[in-house]
Amino acid sequence: MKITAERFIDCAWLLPLYEISSAESSLLERTFIHELSLIAKSKGIEVHYIDFKEYEDPLDALLDIKHEGFKKVIEEVPHGGAYLHSGLQEPTILIFDNCDSLAPINCSLTFTLRSILTTQIDNNVKSIFIAKQKSLDIMFNDSKAAFYQSNSYLTSTS
Repeated sequence: MKITAERFIDCAWLLPLYEISSAESSLLERTFIHELSLIAKSKGIEVHYIDFKEYEDPLDALLDIKHEGFKKVIEEVPHGGAYLHSGLQEPTILIFDNCDSLAPINCSLTFTLRSILTTQIDNNVKSIFIAKQKSLDIMFNDSKAAFYQSNSYLTSTS
């Protein structure tokens, strides 16, 4: 199974299963992120991207000034029990690339992200987590993990 960038954009806001998606980095087409960004922008969808391999600590990635837009989206996602902001105006995609550092069960940032991304009120933010399969298995298939069974796969899982 493989989802193209165009299919993702076409279906992401129609089907609730694409709220949080994951892709095994070695199976994702090299052009996927670029194509997704171009298609999304042409349709008025905002795209924010972080490559976590550039940082020792995943929190440093969000705190980096060059990712201020990414951080702002996370802070403004209206979610259950914390509707503090007016919400996002346009649909948005957050791309967590090489996010293996979010996989450990003891990563508090992952639990914070889960609390925000899985309880959205307006479902305007779609997230794509790209990592090695081992990390994705920990993040999404371990019953102790923050994102346990809360994703849809964009690449094959076998």
